[in-house]
Amino acid sequence: CHTFLPVGADDPTPEELRRWTVRWKYYLDPPEGWREGFAGGEELVKTYDRHPDCTIEVWRQNCGPNGRVQRVVKAIPRNIDITWKVPAVIAPFYIPEMLLGCELDDPSKTLERCSCKFMLDLVRRGYIVASNDCFHENYCDCPGLARNAFARWEVTGKKILTDWPSWNPMALKVHDAMLVTDLVCRDERVDTLKMAMVGHSLGGQSAFYAGCWDNRVKAILGSDFTFRWDRSYYDVSWYFGGKLSAMVADGLEPSQLLTICGAKPFMCIAGWYDDDTTWRDMLRAKGYADHPWDLAFINHRSGHAPPKWALDAGYNFIERKLRWESTDYTARPKGGI
Repeated sequence: CHTFLPVGADDPTPEELRRWTVRWKYYLDPPEGWREGFAGGEELVKTYDRHPDCTIEVWRQNCGPNGRVQRVVKAIPRNIDITWKVPAVIAPFYIPEMLLGCELDDPSKTLERCSCKFMLDLVRRGYIVASNDCFHENYCDCPGLARNAFARWEVTGKKILTDWPSWNPMALKVHDAMLVTDLVCRDERVDTLKMAMVGHSLGGQSAFYAGCWDNRVKAILGSDFTFRWDRSYYDVSWYFGGKLSAMVADGLEPSQLLTICGAKPFMCIAGWYDDDTTWRDMLRAKGYADHPWDLAFINHRSGHAPPKWALDAGYNFIERKLRWESTDYTARPKGGI
């Protein structure tokens, strides 16, 4: 099912915008004491030049108090003309290599776990793409737990809630993703007026919340991330961490973020955790009446792994909203877009 339906929501009232923004800021913005102990900054750690489609940069970025740092992987298309600035995509996920589908130091070693290789697909379309390790990798030590062990989420989620009782791990993911946007914006090769966020599953949650909350992001693509709170585990320790009932009592629900961000272009690709009821709830967002084509929905109904045609539709949506033609940019001769 490939659906683009008309949207008829009214514009929000100033009081609605004020009330929703204040309440969402309480749950998403860093708590008191976080910024006081955190000074930003990043450094380039290593460059890999063996991938056939891109040059890969690994950055070390300060991302919180007490010396917390995150690893950011940036993929730059080959043969881009440095006299042109190109669009960029931030793609939050668990581990960036999974979005490239290979090990950084040896592209022949493929990684098949992730069904959405956003970094590989989008760098081939000419975007500069950046992704960061999630907090389960860098918030605290997890002795005896492998890098991709699911138990790491429980350990780190509980540690975050202990250290910052008024905050939640979902908001930390938003904070970390916005720091990646900071890093990308400082890249002179990037057209900072043409930036998007994309994500699948838990990465889709990060892309949706951070993309709505970050004014520098101009379009969002989320794949099967459970737009609706009642269709996933949003209240567990590594998501909203027990705060969900209070958020619901405050009258909050996800479509308000689309309203707050000014009815930003957003496409959801459904398949398993998202279904047609997701589209119903997306239509609660206000502000799209004059540009209903900026709210889009696809339900491929084939499980948690989206087929290529659905991903291509999502990429095309992003390109239209950024107003940039990007077909096979790396194959173009040097000299400009």
